[in-house]
Amino acid sequence: MTLQNGTNGKKKNYLALFDNVLRKVEGGVTIIIAIVIIFIVAIALLRILTQTYHLLVVDLIAEKNVTFNSFIDIFSKIMTLLISIEFMKSITKVLRNQKPYP
Repeated sequence: MTLQNGTNGKKKNYLALFDNVLRKVEGGVTIIIAIVIIFIVAIALLRILTQTYHLLVVDLIAEKNVTFNSFIDIFSKIMTLLISIEFMKSITKVLRNQKPYP
């Protein structure tokens, strides 16, 4: 009976150690993904701002032919940016709570 309790205790220790290592790896991967998404959002925002400026200021003042597809292109990029920001919020929520699942 002592032998079973001893091996059972070691098994629990190994499982607790594995769980601890797994949570640390998960936290590290989540931080890396969050940093990558921050850079993607920043670059996308800069591109949207420059494209919007070019469309609204340069093309309209120069009286170039501005099509509806140009506005749809900018709108779709803005929606994609908003989706990635929401994804980033989900990742940072996991980082704050340290709970991968609800």
